[in-house]
Amino acid sequence: MKKKDILFCVLMSIFISIPMSFVMTMVNVGFTDIFIEAFLVSSLIGTIVAIPVSFIAMPIVAKIVGRVISEN
Repeated sequence: MKKKDILFCVLMSIFISIPMSFVMTMVNVGFTDIFIEAFLVSSLIGTIVAIPVSFIAMPIVAKIVGRVISEN
């Protein structure tokens, strides 16, 4: 995997997991006294899970996209 692909996976994981954590924390806890703490913990866990998942998913998705959209 190239450096560009690694950076792409890491940044996409961060840019997706943090807003998702924000929304899910807001839905589950609301804007209460524990919101910030719950959001930070949720963001950390989400990012830790999302980064390895993106490394696994990237080659699979690339193959699927390559088959669906044939590059001539």
